[in-house]
Amino acid sequence: MAIEKITMPQLGESVTEGTISKWLVSVGDHVNKYDPLAEVMTDKVNAEVPSSFSGTIKELIAGEDDTLPVGEVICLIEVEGTVPQKEQKTSDKTVEESAPKTADSQSNKSRYSPAVMRLSQEHNINLDTVAGTGAGGRITRKDILAVIEKGGAAEAKETPAPTVQTEAPVAESAPKAVSKAQQPAPVVSAAGDQEIPVTGVRKAIAANMLRSKHEIPHAWTMVEVDVTNLVSYRDSLKTEFKQKKVLT
Repeated sequence: MAIEKITMPQLGESVTEGTISKWLVSVGDHVNKYDPLAEVMTDKVNAEVPSSFSGTIKELIAGEDDTLPVGEVICLIEVEGTVPQKEQKTSDKTVEESAPKTADSQSNKSRYSPAVMRLSQEHNINLDTVAGTGAGGRITRKDILAVIEKGGAAEAKETPAPTVQTEAPVAESAPKAVSKAQQPAPVVSAAGDQEIPVTGVRKAIAANMLRSKHEIPHAWTMVEVDVTNLVSYRDSLKTEFKQKKVLT
């Protein structure tokens, strides 16, 4: 028996992560190759994740409604058959293997997806201060959104300013007032309200609308024009056309 990994597939060229909307199997279920394992929702498409092996579901690593980057392990399958593996290794070899694993975990932390980089730049968030919940401590877009909801964007703007200021009392009180003003008021649900999670396509639409609100200048202008003579001239032409029996 061998354990194989099923990872989050890339369901589009620009797709960087996916959300497990529903598991179609449970631990202990036997699956064949190409059997659907889970329903995955992205900002581009909703699709089923097929099994790449025939075997038994060993572990469901990701839960429903969890968002994982492309390539992250979502479940383990115990594959039928034997795989030649040399399990008898000396302690020196195990120590040598542990070092690359720690290096890989550090490299995973420094590897950010385009969505994470964009959100951190828009909200001035220092990624070194964000604790990642992905595999190997990798930072996902879900982690950045959690920091933004907790007001981490305002704190990130204030932290890189440890410079000594002689005339600081007034200057220090201003960022605090701004941070308090930026905190949204808590939403109180009334009777009959239904909370719908913003995921997949809804999340992409909301992100694009918010970005357009912040980046596109919203302005309008109005000019008042006197068109009295124009209306009179139009009425005179209408009378002339009626006399000539021309349909207008």
